[in-house]
Amino acid sequence: MNAERKIFELADTSASDIRGTGDTVYRLQPRIWLKELNEAAQKRLIAAPFAHQTVLQKGQKDVVIPKRRKFVGSGTTWGGVSLEGVDVSFTRVQNLSGVAVTPVRNNYAVAISNEAVRTTAIDMLKVLKEELIYVAGDSVDQSVFLAMNNDAQKAGSNFHGSQSIYGGDATQASEISTGDPITTDMVAEGKRKLQSSICQYRTYGTGESRSADTKNPWINVPGAPFALFVAPEQEEVFLTDSQFVNASEYGSAKVINNGEIGEYLAVKIVVSNNVPGYNASATHADGRTTAVAQHRCPMIKGTKAVALAWGLKPRLHVVPYPTQLETRLIIEQSYKAEMLHPDAIVHINVSDS
Repeated sequence: MNAERKIFELADTSASDIRGTGDTVYRLQPRIWLKELNEAAQKRLIAAPFAHQTVLQKGQKDVVIPKRRKFVGSGTTWGGVSLEGVDVSFTRVQNLSGVAVTPVRNNYAVAISNEAVRTTAIDMLKVLKEELIYVAGDSVDQSVFLAMNNDAQKAGSNFHGSQSIYGGDATQASEISTGDPITTDMVAEGKRKLQSSICQYRTYGTGESRSADTKNPWINVPGAPFALFVAPEQEEVFLTDSQFVNASEYGSAKVINNGEIGEYLAVKIVVSNNVPGYNASATHADGRTTAVAQHRCPMIKGTKAVALAWGLKPRLHVVPYPTQLETRLIIEQSYKAEMLHPDAIVHINVSDS
């Protein structure tokens, strides 16, 4: 089935699907049927707010997001200042490009019988609506992380791109072993790599080398901050690290006060279950086979690393379907995430324990 025409149907929901497990009712003992569900913990939309977002207008199929690959810079690249009475040398500016993004339809639907709605003590239409909203939002976040995890645009010997850091003394995913977790020093290293115009590339298995090409020296500013996305396994490491938790070293009492990850070295630390993770013996984004469970935590420059183009933001349809005596709920949406500036990403590859 064409991915651009896909509708994910979660199947018709009947009364038997939602009546719960059977039990014995003693009629002389009063019972209170709770109408509230114990909702499972839901992943929040974490990565999308850090993407450069754009919405297509009616009649548009795709969008090209203009970008400056990097500034021409100063020094020998420019003609410089001429002597008195001599024409100033002109420099050709040819550093503009663009990223084409074509949103893809990504729709979801559920159906529930009228009998199930009528005979169930809870508001099933509300429950199904929440399920749809959750799966629709979570799929967007997964799309953003997938775009960030693309290793095809990593830095090379003569071109800039994404950079990588590995836990312990590893130089590739296959060398990461138990005891190579994330550290606060890696936050500092990732921040330096984002800020520097020097671009490091990796020859997997041998280490880093300096690229002949320079990169964008990104600046950490409000509205477009540096952010490090970690999984719960890396969050645990940070929250048990005295250097991270200690308010005097952290710079504020935010972590201690509310128990949440906040900022470290002015880098936002954000927790998400959608951070790319790999079990042992899995194929890592760098093409190597992992030996232990690990995560690839992206540190990015906000609004510069990834673009998210909306063809249609989520729209909910509630449709009565009399011939089946049911109600259908459909989420209609269209979007696509693409990498925007590869050098605005530093991948931190670490073990989970």
